[in-house]
Amino acid sequence: METNFLAQKPDIILINGSTGAFSALKDFLGTLKHLPVPIVVAIHIPTNANETLMQIWGDHDTSIPLAQADQRITDGVVFAPPGQHISIGRDADHVARIRLSVPTEGALAPSIDRLLLSAADVFQYPVAVMLSGFGSDGQQAVDVFAQKQLPVLIQDPKSAMEPDIPINAGLVSPQSPQLTVREIAKVLHQACS
Repeated sequence: METNFLAQKPDIILINGSTGAFSALKDFLGTLKHLPVPIVVAIHIPTNANETLMQIWGDHDTSIPLAQADQRITDGVVFAPPGQHISIGRDADHVARIRLSVPTEGALAPSIDRLLLSAADVFQYPVAVMLSGFGSDGQQAVDVFAQKQLPVLIQDPKSAMEPDIPINAGLVSPQSPQLTVREIAKVLHQACS
């Protein structure tokens, strides 16, 4: 398997998904959480999903690293808080920071498009990872990533519990590799080493 899909070390890794993404995350988050790069995880989850997040995080000695409003972007993993949108902006000193907002009634949260589009505006080389999930959230942003020639790693739809998000990402970015979750982890490790 080729693993040279990234031209350089990412400025930030953005892991996104919905239904089935938790299973995918459990397969490789433990190996990624110590990479020397910021990692933001945005998965559509119910507002009461802290127990599920703890299972994915897998470290019962530390609390789940939920993103906080105006938090500085630094190396390590942060999860979008359940039921909130997450995006990235720069403050007056040009420091990249987390932005949180409450979605309108009935909107999916966190919005994958909102996170990816904001990261594409703030960072030179963000990497989007599109995991299992229903629907087309993220498709608009993946199209922008493709236009800007920014990398998108897509979970192979055949290995996804729910293939909609990977399929839709592949439709707008056919040049993006479709990989198993373990292959995605190898690509990210190689790029960050």
